[in-house]
Amino acid sequence: MSTVKVLAGDIHTGDWVVRGDFRMTRGAFGIGDEIHFKKDIQNVEVLTEENKKKFVGTAIAGAAGALLLGPLGLVAGVLAGGKSKQVSFICFLKNGKKFMATTDNKTYLAIQAAIF
Repeated sequence: MSTVKVLAGDIHTGDWVVRGDFRMTRGAFGIGDEIHFKKDIQNVEVLTEENKKKFVGTAIAGAAGALLLGPLGLVAGVLAGGKSKQVSFICFLKNGKKFMATTDNKTYLAIQAAIF
């Protein structure tokens, strides 16, 4: 079972559990807050310097970037076939909410495939 760590945004922060039926839940045993990949997610984007500033605002973007991304090699690792262990991304929901999170490369690709 994999997890998505929500770092900031319009939903509860912390660890969310990814379930086999294309959803992630915050509560124990799959009960509680949940996001269905196919039904609720509009778009996901790998976190870059450009979209990070749009998300967290220019004033705190530098601190968030150092904390989340480290070197921009993370993006290259994801695009080059998943050599990176963690992916930082922004998720836009169909209800207008958004959040910034990290997860493993396999889970990120599963989220992208579910909404394709």
